[in-house]
Amino acid sequence: MEQYAKARNKTKSWKRKQTSLNALKPALGRLELDAITPAHLHRYVKKRKKDGRSDATINREITCVKHILNYGCFEGVRIQNGS
Repeated sequence: MEQYAKARNKTKSWKRKQTSLNALKPALGRLELDAITPAHLHRYVKKRKKDGRSDATINREITCVKHILNYGCFEGVRIQNGS
């Protein structure tokens, strides 16, 4: 995930994505891209809200996942849409 974010973003965007990636790693970092499901993301959002994070922060983090999944599709990673 880090390779994607660093290669495809300017410095300010990279720093924001790095912050998002640091938050995402404990929950999703061990998963392959094609193993991430909507259920994983729903649990992640629920936990982040419980931790007191703002909706804007959570949205940025989920957007980071979306960008990485889209990039994975572009690179030929087969992503399944299911729960």
